[in-house]
Amino acid sequence: MENRYRNLMNNIQVPARLTDQVLTAARASGRTAARHAHARRPLLWGALCAVLALTLFLNVPAYTALAPSDSGPGQTAGPAAPVRLAFGLTAYAADSGEQYAAGADGSLAMGSGSGMYWAERDVFFTGSLFQVTGEDVRSVTLSLDRGGFYSYRVRSGLTSAQLQEIREAQERGEMAPAAIDQSADGTWSFQEMIPLEDAVSLAYDPDVWYGLWLSGWNENGDMQAASQAAIDALNGGQMTVSVTFIDGTEQTNTYLLHTGRLRLASDGSRTPLPELAGENEAYIYGVYASPVQ
Repeated sequence: MENRYRNLMNNIQVPARLTDQVLTAARASGRTAARHAHARRPLLWGALCAVLALTLFLNVPAYTALAPSDSGPGQTAGPAAPVRLAFGLTAYAADSGEQYAAGADGSLAMGSGSGMYWAERDVFFTGSLFQVTGEDVRSVTLSLDRGGFYSYRVRSGLTSAQLQEIREAQERGEMAPAAIDQSADGTWSFQEMIPLEDAVSLAYDPDVWYGLWLSGWNENGDMQAASQAAIDALNGGQMTVSVTFIDGTEQTNTYLLHTGRLRLASDGSRTPLPELAGENEAYIYGVYASPVQ
């Protein structure tokens, strides 16, 4: 213990101003009592150390222990990090009921799915569907520089009254004339598709998907060629998706649209990728959207 104390004392760096003050006082004392100077040296060093110890003690910063937080063992509370609200897009294949998340860069592949032609409005529903996902979203605004949007959702367990309402809405041209299906257990279901404009603002509904429609259908006896030609009208188009969160903040993402034969994932699934397939690769015809930086 004595050695540790001596080492501590020997390694103390004395401030020059304090050293001068102590030495000046010592010289004054030495001039009046020179014969006792040698005997006072130990006392002088002890006094200097005492002054230093007092100075260090008075200048030690005071620390207050932080209250523990709920972030984990041994963590301390600090200023709350700002929460950054964000949204994304997810693709959906209506014919298989599968969902496909966007890639790491935000690109999204949308296969053509179960498209249909609505002769009454000269509209082709591509079956290329996406959903806006995110937390605390209040409203969604969509815009497209060609074609338009339609809302899509599957309604099941329909009552007789609901079936009648759907048929009347189809007659008025408010819904696409999709088939009403009945399962083996007698339950009625319906793929509801409501045509929208090329620019719409809607209250956010996490259960609704959005599809892309186009006009200018020209069949000429080949349904597949006609549907692909209609989809190709979207190539080079631009789609903008904006959301408003419940706190009033807004975020906007813009996407460039590409069409063609979308490469399928190599894991054996039918998952389309946001890239075009090669000549001898499996593909599904559709649209993919890449974010504009």
